Amino acid sequence: MNKLFAGPYDHEFGHELFSFQAIVRAHAKNYEEVVVCSKPQMEFLYEDFATKFVSHNDIDISLYKEYDKLSQEDCSVNKFRGLTRHKQEYVKYGQIINQNYDLVFHARTKKSGMCPNLPLETWDLVYQGLKGEYKIAFVGTKQEAYCPKGAEDLRGLPLSDLADVMRSSKLVAGYSSGPIHFASLCGTPHLTWGGHRLRTVFRYTHLWNPFQTPCHLFEKLEDIGYLKRRARFFRTPLDLFERKYVNLIDSKTFKMPTVNDLLIAIRKILNG
Repeated sequence: MNKLFAGPYDHEFGHELFSFQAIVRAHAKNYEEVVVCSKPQMEFLYEDFATKFVSHNDIDISLYKEYDKLSQEDCSVNKFRGLTRHKQEYVKYGQIINQNYDLVFHARTKKSGMCPNLPLETWDLVYQGLKGEYKIAFVGTKQEAYCPKGAEDLRGLPLSDLADVMRSSKLVAGYSSGPIHFASLCGTPHLTWGGHRLRTVFRYTHLWNPFQTPCHLFEKLEDIGYLKRRARFFRTPLDLFERKYVNLIDSKTFKMPTVNDLLIAIRKILNG
């Protein structure tokens, strides 16, 4: 019997989505048994093909010495471009359910990152400005995401339930993060900003957007010539910024949008 052991994997969520799970899925077609080892909360990502999932918290690698191996290091990507040399196979996550929202926010509070998080007051003001117009929920973990008082708090949802909520909602918005990348694989339009400028632009628009899910990014449009020139370096299509699913939203403070930036952009996206 051909058997594969993939992992252990303990990198961040976005990288697991775009430099591990899709690679393992592509390899899995060549094996009768596939064991995946990752963080326990990530089991859902592998349910469509893995014959067994084990948590990296209590793994005994010696049990799998007869298996072919696909390690985290084997699946690493170019740190700047985010490219991998492996074939990948993606699936869309989530099912359409009645628990749907016009707007799902990930109000990131995680300390690390290329740009500062938005002040909590910004999230409070945005929520207050939109709650009378749209059905809104906040997601993420309770340790690294914020939910304004009175808002629907979906933080801590299991990944399978989060996928259903995202798949059923109209827009997901937040600082560049794992949940925003996950929205892309749920086929849900998303609005984002922050992180390393070029990585954010080219990963969300092309490199980490296999289904060409509509994406909206805050950017400084007077720099569009610079971004088009950098497209060659990232090996993206030269007409990328003319494609219908790619939407750049002009902001002088594109790495840290203002309350007004967010209110205007969200209303324009949701109201058509």
